[in-house]
Amino acid sequence: MNPPTMMPDPMPPIRQFLPNPETPWLVSPQLFQRIQATQTTNGYKKCPITSNDPEWGFILRYFEWKKPTNRCIKAVHCIHSPSASQAFQATISTIDQQAQSPAFSPKWQQEEDAQLRQKVNQRWKAMTDPYSPVTVPGANSRIDSYAHTKILPLWHGTKAAICHSICQTGFTFFGKHQLLQEGKKDENNTDTGYFGAGIYFTNSARYAAEVYSDGNLLLAWVSMREPYPVVANAPNLYPDKPKDMRKLEGLGAYQNYNAHHIPIVSVKPDNPSCAIYYPCSQTE
Repeated sequence: MNPPTMMPDPMPPIRQFLPNPETPWLVSPQLFQRIQATQTTNGYKKCPITSNDPEWGFILRYFEWKKPTNRCIKAVHCIHSPSASQAFQATISTIDQQAQSPAFSPKWQQEEDAQLRQKVNQRWKAMTDPYSPVTVPGANSRIDSYAHTKILPLWHGTKAAICHSICQTGFTFFGKHQLLQEGKKDENNTDTGYFGAGIYFTNSARYAAEVYSDGNLLLAWVSMREPYPVVANAPNLYPDKPKDMRKLEGLGAYQNYNAHHIPIVSVKPDNPSCAIYYPCSQTE
């Protein structure tokens, strides 16, 4: 039997279920009207999404694509913060300019395991292509289109209190100094950041729910340039770590990238409760 080939992630073509496919983070008019009628609490508005809303079909299909074994959907809410939305849209044009600048050109082709990184890069492109290009409403009814900024809907699993904090102030990450240098526990950090110090997202509701969540998931629209493709130089290295993990763990963004992309595999595939994942190697 030949070793398996790393194929692009078979992400379902569900963009058409969005009420605004070209500007996917915008909600439907009916949901927006209800949001506007909702009282602002702690800096944001929270409005239930029902099965009558166009957003419901998208969320349900995306959740069930890689459905958690120990979770089902009890309720879905739309979180709205005007300042966060404005900041997100403003960043898109900056990212698009960066992506076209030689200073931000990816350099992974010059590294070890370039062929495997190419497969990881192809997987990422297969994920982002259905959501590209995007348009952003501009001044004087102008509509700006961006093809170099890539957008993905991604899950973030965490605790209820942290979800509330994110809704208030947005996503952020905390330094890993205590964990790395002093070996002390840090209530702001889950771990040392196996693949870098940053904010972790996944396209798998199952992974987000079963590894990081207490029953709460945030589905966020995430913008990025071409990410650094993270790989394992050999399979089955655990408890040792692949080269990429050793050079990225606990540190900030690698070189000139603003994101890392890591296809992962459990270090103990036969153990469903194992929460330790490593980057995929050539045969995984």
